[in-house]
Amino acid sequence: MRLHICQLCRGLDPTFYSHHLVTNVTDSDPTYLASPLDSFSVTNLPITHTVSMKDLFNLCTLYNSMKRKQFDIVHGHGAKGGVYARIFGKLVGAKVVYTPHGGSSHEKTYRLAGWLQTKVEKLLISYTDMFVFESNYAKIQFTNKIGSVVRPSIVNYNGINLPPSDQTTLDSQLQTPIIIGAFGRLEHAKGFDLLIKAIQILIVKNSLGVCCRIYGEGEDFPLLNNLIRKLQLQKQILLMGHSLEVSKDMANCDIIVHPSRFDSMPYVPLEAMRAGKPVVVTEVGGLPEIVTDGVNGLLARPSPESIAEQVLKLCQDHHLRQNIVSNMYPKLKQQFTSQTMLSNIDSVYRSLLNSNKPES
Repeated sequence: MRLHICQLCRGLDPTFYSHHLVTNVTDSDPTYLASPLDSFSVTNLPITHTVSMKDLFNLCTLYNSMKRKQFDIVHGHGAKGGVYARIFGKLVGAKVVYTPHGGSSHEKTYRLAGWLQTKVEKLLISYTDMFVFESNYAKIQFTNKIGSVVRPSIVNYNGINLPPSDQTTLDSQLQTPIIIGAFGRLEHAKGFDLLIKAIQILIVKNSLGVCCRIYGEGEDFPLLNNLIRKLQLQKQILLMGHSLEVSKDMANCDIIVHPSRFDSMPYVPLEAMRAGKPVVVTEVGGLPEIVTDGVNGLLARPSPESIAEQVLKLCQDHHLRQNIVSNMYPKLKQQFTSQTMLSNIDSVYRSLLNSNKPES
């Protein structure tokens, strides 16, 4: 989500738009902190995922410090950002855009949290001038759980920068051992425990020589580390920490696996395809909108057995890998470019700005 927000702030016409970012900079991931923030102004607030009294304090602080600025559009990202944007937007008289980023779509571990979020989302529908969903899955889930979206909405896929032409090639030989890469925040939704168990199946049952590198940080690090030790896979599975150079780290892998339990429209499979690496993703959320099984990647059920089966298939079939790699660039160019994503957002913003103008 943070990559997406930075793309919007830096990619839209700077002669027409002036951006102000409200976020918890202190609790941001290393890439976000390392990226230059001087291209737009920033308000740092102690925003947390859970609902707390800090939210009321944050809204009061935000309003008091920014009420003199004339905002035309307020764009909320994620469930918590959507609450802030719609309340603040109402207070300052700005048009409000909301992108849930799948946060309202996933099944909640705690029923009370899911119930409360649904109630809040329903209440704030009338405060929203435009919904922007990053996948058809997110739009359908939001509609089913929250109710019919009564305001205008569009689906705008996440996009990445592509080279002008297809430069992807496939190495004829896999490395020894075969390097399996995975990238993302270490949390339950991302399913890295499923991947770890899948690696065990590949090694023990299929006698496959593999090494798995998991890049990322998050609250599940101790759990995943303990699981690796329990399965005695310390030599085969490495928790690499945060990747400072994702493209370089992906280039050193043979196959990229994205084993999510829940996901709407992640960047990892898109970046892996750009790097020319065959991907295995779980058939959840918006992932089937990125990967067509057997065409530009492989789909697996979110289970260790299914993930292992699909990885083994890629490892054993060179022609399958070659066909998948050859189909990745056309798919990216057709649907997942940053130019298309930014153009769609620009159109949304300008239509809202034009609706504010009095008729002549």
